[in-house]
This record gives sequence, structure tokens and C-alpha cells, in this order.
Amino acid sequence: VIGGTIELGFAQYLLKQYNHANFELHDLFSRFDRFGQGFAQKFLRGLYTILWSFLFIIPGIVKSYAYAMTPFIMAENPESIIERLELRQGDIVAVHYEATAHLERAITLIKEKGARAAVAINPATPVELLSEVVSKLDMVLVMSVEPGFGGQKFIPESLDRIRELRTMAEELNPELLIEVDGGISSENAHLLYEAGANVLVAGSAVYKAADIPARIAELRG
Repeated sequence: VIGGTIELGFAQYLLKQYNHANFELHDLFSRFDRFGQGFAQKFLRGLYTILWSFLFIIPGIVKSYAYAMTPFIMAENPESIIERLELRQGDIVAVHYEATAHLERAITLIKEKGARAAVAINPATPVELLSEVVSKLDMVLVMSVEPGFGGQKFIPESLDRIRELRTMAEELNPELLIEVDGGISSENAHLLYEAGANVLVAGSAVYKAADIPARIAELRG
């Protein structure tokens, strides 16, 4: 692997742990009373994709976590959610290109809170649409599966999209991070780095492994 970063699917880890403890999702919400279930329900009503959203209303975890967090807001009107988040310097907040009509405002709100801004694009969204904002971003998240469920197969055409984005970044924003999420495995990780990615999101590939540390090392090369 060419010196990249593996980012674990933290929401998957939480689901796994809480499932073992026989917690229901509403019980998890109720344990963090700063926003409570009312905010959780309001948040869920606007979902772009439901499964991973609950991670972003757990301020207790965000505050105590030792490393930078990377909230991925898979919801429509992400601006209203960004305004409620407690962010720290170094955090990277991602919003979906397809989920807001006010992308520039979302980016501005993130940066005003001291965090770094990222935009995610679905497999069918042309990379060229990012040309007007890529210079303002810290990271672009290329979805290499359709958002929604873990364990999906990697879409091979994603490699060409990453190459196109890296070419754009070299001209407009050489420091841009390119993250890839979906179907990451030890078979394709090196191809993604070679194409220009430098951050990979590994969920099922890691947490379904019998030896998680060994699998992470394998993905890193």
C-alpha cells in the first residue's frame, strides 16, 4: 500500500458492540441526553440514508474520542445538522453533493466551526461537477458502492473516477485528500492507492475478519 490511511467503519463497530449487548437503537439515543430522542427523530426524518446517521448525535463519544472524527452526514439539508454539531479542529465533515442545493453554504458552515470540509459523490454523479468547489475542499469521498448497506461489492469503474478526480486535484487543489468508501478489500486496496486515493474506509472487510489487527495491516500493505 502506498502510504495511505485506513479509516474504520466506526458506525459498524458501534452497531456490533451494541448488538452484542442487546441494546435497541432508541436505547442508544436515550443514553446521550444532550440532544435526546427528539433530536434523533428529527434527524432521522430528513435522512438521505438511515443506517449510519445515528453516529452524529453521540456527542459523548465525539468529545471523548482521542482522534479527529469524520462525521459523514447522509441526510438532506445537511446545513441544519452541521449547525448542531460540536466540532473540533481537525474533524472532517462530509456532506453528499446530491443531498443539498446549497453546497457552498454547507462548506462554509463546516469551516466556520473550525473543521475541515468534505463532499461525497455517489457512483452515478460525474466527477466534473466538483470542479467549482474542489479548491475549497479538504477531502472528496468517492462512494464505490451505492450508499445504504455494508458488504456490497466494489464498483470497478470507481478506479477511473478516482483517477479523474486526482487529475483535477493536481491542477486545482494538490493537497486534496481522496477517500473511498465501499467494497474495500485486500484485493483492491493497492489499486485504489495507485489510482490516487489516500484514505480508505474499511467496514465489513475489517469487522468480519477473524483477526482484525492482521486485516488492517493487510489493507495497509
